[in-house]
Amino acid sequence: MKKILIILICVLLTGCFSSSTQDETGNPPKNTPSSEVTKTTFTSFEAGFDTVFYLTFYSTQSQQQLQSIFNECVAMAYSYHKMFDIYNSYPDVNGIKAINDNAGKQPVQVSSEVIEMLKLAKEINDMSYGEFDITYGSVLEIWHNWREEAKDTGTGPVPNDTLLKQAEKNVGWQHVIIDEENNTVYLDQKGIRLDVGGIAKGFTVEKIAAFLASKGVETAIINFGGNNRVMGSKPDKSNWGLGIEQPGTTSAMVAISLPGPVSAVTSGDYHRYFVSEDGNTYHHIIDPQTLFPATHFHSVTIYTKDSGYADALSTSLFTMNVEEGQQLIDEFNSKYPETPASAVWIMDDNQAFETEYGFKKAGYFITYTPDLHGKISK
Repeated sequence: MKKILIILICVLLTGCFSSSTQDETGNPPKNTPSSEVTKTTFTSFEAGFDTVFYLTFYSTQSQQQLQSIFNECVAMAYSYHKMFDIYNSYPDVNGIKAINDNAGKQPVQVSSEVIEMLKLAKEINDMSYGEFDITYGSVLEIWHNWREEAKDTGTGPVPNDTLLKQAEKNVGWQHVIIDEENNTVYLDQKGIRLDVGGIAKGFTVEKIAAFLASKGVETAIINFGGNNRVMGSKPDKSNWGLGIEQPGTTSAMVAISLPGPVSAVTSGDYHRYFVSEDGNTYHHIIDPQTLFPATHFHSVTIYTKDSGYADALSTSLFTMNVEEGQQLIDEFNSKYPETPASAVWIMDDNQAFETEYGFKKAGYFITYTPDLHGKISK
């Protein structure tokens, strides 16, 4: 399912910056002894995925070393952008667009990273009983086109059930044939389309974190369009403060206190949407059961170590009710006890229910998985 965006989660105790580099006071860092840890943030608008890439280092390495590492990260991010872009072709890459373009025609040879990402998507599809399904590309394409039309006119029509159900005929993992030995992917029916928006950016962030670790980076914060990945512990060994936006604003509504390493990814209904001719607002996260935007929550945030899992799980839980979402989290944690996941749901306060793990604030009801009790601000 297409994800997508994605709320900017600020790392409250470290800051989110727009300048290229700065220290704690907001000024360019001064020369310091090599043994002193300094905080430096770099920013790029050229990393792809139609968003901004921030990378904050806590490091003793020189500015020149950090700049070089950052440049490599930007290049890496853009290479994944080309692999996972469903709208544009690139002469040096066979990615998701090439797979879609050759549906019903022939297998496409791709990189091992594309196959790795597809296998991860299939794993979450199975675990979520189909709630997370990247094969819904034909359905999501309709909603995408309607949103794009609304950008030009200020409003737009709503896809009808007949059109959506016709597109739904081109859905299903049984049509995705992955040949790992030959590194090929084949969609065996014309009209099948993959849309990896709900996992691609998180997958990319995790690859960048692994690259940083290989370069000797121990403590850093990756913020890629709201997909956050914290590496290591804070220099003072205290927990990181991870904030969640109040829906429709840029202000933090709650903060979660957690140690690193951890990823934080939010799916929300208030960044990518359009107002239809019937006066209703339709966002981009589509419920596979109804083929219409999910209506349970304003946002769902996932905390877990791996950003790829966090990305896919946040989309999955957005289309489930709280009980179903908690069951998926429990199943994930049973399978991966070494990297457990937590969740925070934000909904209208008239949807509140009795629970020890929830509270009302500013017109919303916030509930969370039991493991976050005592770690969430009110």
